Amino acid sequence: SVATVIGLFLLIPVLLSIVPRQPGLLDALGRVLLGVLVFVFCAAHFGLMTRLPEGSLELFGITALLADLPQRLTGRIRPGGERVRPLIGVFASVVVAAAVGATLAPLASTASLHGAVAGGVIALAMAGGSLVSDAVAQDLLRTQSDAVMGRAAFLDRTLPAIYAAPFFYHYLRAVAS
Repeated sequence: SVATVIGLFLLIPVLLSIVPRQPGLLDALGRVLLGVLVFVFCAAHFGLMTRLPEGSLELFGITALLADLPQRLTGRIRPGGERVRPLIGVFASVVVAAAVGATLAPLASTASLHGAVAGGVIALAMAGGSLVSDAVAQDLLRTQSDAVMGRAAFLDRTLPAIYAAPFFYHYLRAVAS
């Protein structure tokens, strides 16, 4: 079932990133996780989104773009880092994404309520994706400055959105259709 796949492939890495873990746990797993899980499983959902009603991909893109801003302003949840400001950012992100999703829901031929919930799902999934991305980067000994320029910066900005794609796709397909 879809819930099993999402649970196994996407929620377990988030839980591994949250609980106190042994340094290096995601080092070897990180390369496989990013290579197979994210760029095959999650990115494939962008292709699947093209089969949803017209406007769904646009709803996802605009909502994901705006959902990331509060988390970037307050600081993202980092493994072993401060929790209060980042949780405020996640909450603000959910509120912003829900408002954007409700506003743009007609674009994807869905009800405003479903657009708002989809926005909240996107924001929460992006927070989980950034947590996993940061945990893997930490285990691969990437520094904060690596996330400013180059390939690491590209991954830092796109990975959370790619991670959220399966959640959004299956929500719209199963619930909002």
